[in-house]
Amino acid sequence: MVVATEVYNTSHIVMVWERNEACVGHFLEIFQPLENVTFIAASQRPLFEKQAVAHLGPSYASFHEILRRFDVDRSPEKWHALRREKYRLFKPVSFVLHEVFQFVTLHDICHCIGVHIRHTDLDTHYSVANTNHSSNIPFFHFIDSHTETNSSNPCVYLMTDNPTTQHIFLNRYGTSRLLVYDTIRSASVHHEANHRFTSLFHTLVDVLITAFTSDFKGSKGSSLSELVWLFNVTFVNQSDFFETCSGSSSSNTRREIVI
Repeated sequence: MVVATEVYNTSHIVMVWERNEACVGHFLEIFQPLENVTFIAASQRPLFEKQAVAHLGPSYASFHEILRRFDVDRSPEKWHALRREKYRLFKPVSFVLHEVFQFVTLHDICHCIGVHIRHTDLDTHYSVANTNHSSNIPFFHFIDSHTETNSSNPCVYLMTDNPTTQHIFLNRYGTSRLLVYDTIRSASVHHEANHRFTSLFHTLVDVLITAFTSDFKGSKGSSLSELVWLFNVTFVNQSDFFETCSGSSSSNTRREIVI
């Protein structure tokens, strides 16, 4: 969508969005409608294809081909600037914001550190296969290092889609220090093990809460870890609410760390 709006910024964009086990909700359930963007199901695609000026591929496998086809500048500076510009268009719906702001205020999240640990399907992902991704040890080190260097023993916000991971970290650090938005139920026998165990609503709330943390460690190869950084830049640091978070200011700096 970022590429489509950049290349065809005067055209109407039709986005095919399918609900399935890997994508358990719909964009419009958690974000406000986007100007000049219509969401359709795959079954409706033939109705639009004949009138389309261009077709962009349906999978990430075609993404790099799309960038080459439309000569999109992928230099780090230009690409990050482009994504920041487009992600500012994504406005969460009011009940998502209510949940996020209430949690951030109640737990003073601006003075917590955040971690995103993705184990559910990333352990078998092609880009991180045969790596040490599955280990929790780097995340333990990250949290413990903040304890050693900060006498106030900062709280930790854990973002994960895996009930086992959540259980391990809650047992290690305790509920008084380690915060989660909600307890994740274990997978049922009908749930595919390589798909997430949280709803789309829970996922976005997790991302936005984590974006308010003062320091962050994410998972290598995870687009959600990257989304935390994007929303920190485009949402948190542009939000008037951020200035009310226990003395934090919109000039807050943070590191994006991945393993």
